[in-house]
Amino acid sequence: MIELYKFGPAFGLRETGPFVLKVMAYMRLAGIPFTDVVQGDPRKAPKKKIPYISDEGEEIGDSTFIIKHLKTKFGDPLAEGHSVEDLAKGHAIKVMLEERTYWAGMIYPRWVKTDHHQLLADTFFAEIPGFIRMPVFRMIAKGVAKSATGITVRLKFSTWVWMILKRWKRSWAIRILCWAQNPQRSMPRHMPSSTG
Repeated sequence: MIELYKFGPAFGLRETGPFVLKVMAYMRLAGIPFTDVVQGDPRKAPKKKIPYISDEGEEIGDSTFIIKHLKTKFGDPLAEGHSVEDLAKGHAIKVMLEERTYWAGMIYPRWVKTDHHQLLADTFFAEIPGFIRMPVFRMIAKGVAKSATGITVRLKFSTWVWMILKRWKRSWAIRILCWAQNPQRSMPRHMPSSTG
């Protein structure tokens, strides 16, 4: 059986890793059996990040590659019955959530802001010995912050980050709710701008 390595519950959440939840949701909806394993040390992961899976001895990291592997092996039952237009809309929403909302709403407050790093280190990386936990956490946080800088999301003014997140959240929440109430109607083609 496939093993899914995850962070585990914390802060009242059943799982703290959003990409772990993405893989778990896909596997459950697709009817793919798996067991989950709490892994608090991302240094042991194939891409040095969680989630990853172990499938018949093969370890695969990164949620996108994990799902691609699962689709290749089991087919893609979630795509059955959907038009190309439906799949394109789903992909657009996925990209918006993973490439915009995630970085502004999750990465910036969790990894770039430093006022709660000790709590995060003790929660997420409890399996790492205490005397090296914070140095390891700082190294990981620095790498994440560098990634955020690379995609121009690490911003000097946090109010700008929250403004973008609030605008996207409100705009897309309205569009998705309207579409859910009347699915015969096409989803709006206009993608809201992050700057205006």
